[in-house]
Amino acid sequence: MKRLATLVFDEVIHGAGSIVYTSAKLEDLLGAPDKLSFHVICDNVTTSGTLSLRLEQSSDRRNWLAKNSVDELTCATTQGSTTQAYGNDDGVKANLAFIRVKLTLNTSTIAHVRVYVTGRDN
Repeated sequence: MKRLATLVFDEVIHGAGSIVYTSAKLEDLLGAPDKLSFHVICDNVTTSGTLSLRLEQSSDRRNWLAKNSVDELTCATTQGSTTQAYGNDDGVKANLAFIRVKLTLNTSTIAHVRVYVTGRDN
């Protein structure tokens, strides 16, 4: 059953190694479903490179751990183009109470990034 379908990030990210997170207001919402799917769209890119998305989880909203050992998705960013990628967390490992999305821009670029999330229960 679908629990959520929403835009969780819509901002411009600046510079190589830039790490940004979804709003703390979304941590309860993202922690509720058993499975999460992601649709990432990158546009207004100044230099081609990559963007990675990783889930982090917490039981106290203070101490955060990566949910999985690898990124949930990597999106190629292409100068002058709109690019997109799909990824998911299949829910094999149970979530802690709170989830946030960590985005890392891996090249010297500026990109407008949107992240849509769909959450489902088993």
